[in-house]
Amino acid sequence: MLYWNMSKAVREEIIKSKRAKYGERIVQSLTAQLIPRYGRGFSKRNLWNMIKLYDKYPILQSLLGEFKGLSWTHIINLLPIKDDLKHEFYATLCQKERWSTRTSRHLFLSRKRISAYLHF
Repeated sequence: MLYWNMSKAVREEIIKSKRAKYGERIVQSLTAQLIPRYGRGFSKRNLWNMIKLYDKYPILQSLLGEFKGLSWTHIINLLPIKDDLKHEFYATLCQKERWSTRTSRHLFLSRKRISAYLHF
């Protein structure tokens, strides 16, 4: 929830647009300010992941429902999945099967691996 709130503030109050060059400069500047104060969790890459998360889930309740019980690393692993049905399917599997982040990343790489894991 912290990362979602941070991304909401960055997207709505600081970036306000999708201009690539401007956004890149803002994120770089924020990273330089946040890392010394709060640590590596606010790296440039992580800030962009936070922004992607907010862009995909602008309503906090939808985020909380889909990712309940998953770690930030699980969520990052799920972000590249564009198909909403697949996204929800994999999030549910992570929750129900209690997959580690390493297992989920490994299995997301190949549909065949998922099928074998689920014994289809």
